[in-house]
Amino acid sequence: MRRIAIVGMLASVFWCAFPLVAQAQSTLDEIKQRGELRIAGVLYRPLISPRPSGEYVGIDVEMMKAMAADLGV
Repeated sequence: MRRIAIVGMLASVFWCAFPLVAQAQSTLDEIKQRGELRIAGVLYRPLISPRPSGEYVGIDVEMMKAMAADLGV
């Protein structure tokens, strides 16, 4: 009886998580189709700061550039 309860619980967790996986895949496909990764951030000097040229620099910018490169966009 206990085994059935555990299997049922695992099945219900999977059933609830499946739409989230499908939605995440849809969002990933949308990003790849668009060809760019759009992000938002707070201008906080060590993380993100603008240059006079309009380019943004900082550790958050570098992490998002690496993520975009991994996605191929």
